Amino acid sequence: MLRPVLGPEADQFFPDRHLQEGRVIGPLETFLPADRLSGTVDPSEVVRPVKGGVEIDIMVTPNAKKDQVGEVDEWRKRLIIKVRAVPSEGRANRAVVELLSELLGARAEIVHGHTDRHKTVLVPVDLATARSRLEGR
Repeated sequence: MLRPVLGPEADQFFPDRHLQEGRVIGPLETFLPADRLSGTVDPSEVVRPVKGGVEIDIMVTPNAKKDQVGEVDEWRKRLIIKVRAVPSEGRANRAVVELLSELLGARAEIVHGHTDRHKTVLVPVDLATARSRLEGR
């Protein structure tokens, strides 16, 4: 169920707008589905099995202070990867491939999103191995 949150003046139209599933809804949670209120996202939502390994949906942040694998973005359902490399001439892509290859123990390959922040990476490992290594980072 989606419920609009319009502000204090909307109380006359939505008198119970701030109570949903026992939690107060604020102005930043506009049109928030009830099942997303918990704020938790399973890391396995970004990993799916395909022929030849697993695909991982990622969002890359270049020019970061250090290379790291972050949490799962609950809105985009992508694993956040931060790299120090700049996004020119494929430097950030190479840094992402190196980071994920080291983490997962197999050569990663970008299959979608070479010029976009949102990428899909193919890694030739089984699903259980990928999940356990991502969760244990």
